[in-house]
Amino acid sequence: MATSTFVPSSRVKGSAFVLDRIPGSKGEMLVYFSGRSADRESLIYRVNAHTGERELIEKIPLRGANVAVDRNQRARFASSRDDDAEPVLRYRPTADADWTPVPKSIAGRTMGVLEFEKDNNTVWAEISDAGEPAALYRVDFAKGTREKVHGRDDQDISRVLYSGFDGVPFGVIFDAGKPGIQYLDPNSDWAKLHAGLMKNFAGNLVTFAGFSRDDSTVLIVVSGDRNPGTYYLLDRSTNKVSLLQSRFLDIDPAQMCVYRVDRPIQHRQIVRDHDNVAVEVGLRADQAGRVIGGGEDDAARRRCQDNRAGRVEELNAVMRFTQAALS
Repeated sequence: MATSTFVPSSRVKGSAFVLDRIPGSKGEMLVYFSGRSADRESLIYRVNAHTGERELIEKIPLRGANVAVDRNQRARFASSRDDDAEPVLRYRPTADADWTPVPKSIAGRTMGVLEFEKDNNTVWAEISDAGEPAALYRVDFAKGTREKVHGRDDQDISRVLYSGFDGVPFGVIFDAGKPGIQYLDPNSDWAKLHAGLMKNFAGNLVTFAGFSRDDSTVLIVVSGDRNPGTYYLLDRSTNKVSLLQSRFLDIDPAQMCVYRVDRPIQHRQIVRDHDNVAVEVGLRADQAGRVIGGGEDDAARRRCQDNRAGRVEELNAVMRFTQAALS
């Protein structure tokens, strides 16, 4: 049985995580390590998971960098912040090039690389030029050019939908308001698959959480305002969906309440308390916020009101605080 042990901060040397697996190897992977704040480098090691042997293969001249590697496991992009919290972007235009600042022709203020294509030159990235919501771009590293694929002026992309285990994006999801999906190519097989699942699970949001290496099996997550999340396995050869498990099985949608909080605000924020009451506010400036749930019958509503009437004022206070923070 696994156990965890508290480690005093004075003994913590830094943070580490698995950056990528190394295909064709026997249990080898790339591990990223960043030391404490005084260190000005981010390190990448090649580690054998079976023997524990490690080899330092990369020193990136940025502290606490976010790193992206190409499909040959070569570090090609890194982003960090300087002492004034200003973004610092570095990249390798080609695999053999030295680290150099990302030119303005590619990125403005911020940039995050999502995926390299098979040519190890074209990347998919989220970019914001001047603090506006980041948009999805295709970037040619060697040429220093970019092409905007999709974005919105009023909100960031919340997540990207990928076409399989080693695939590139086929869609994006926005969820600052009512969740919305934009397919980059509606005629692609993955977009059609996702659209069909959305139809089958009407009223819920479907996302892909994982894939088998041959893309024959897909782990999907179905969630909504009354469904914290249900996991299924999809067999693409038969289009059969098998239930794996659901989150928070003790939540009964029939026992959830609907309240109306008469306080319209400009922004949308979701706040949940320990009894899974959720507040949705600011879909439009003229809309009042709502505590969302099920239980539409009078008896269920009375039970909820008796047990949770005091929470409405608490949630109003949270909403007032959120409005002030977001203004």
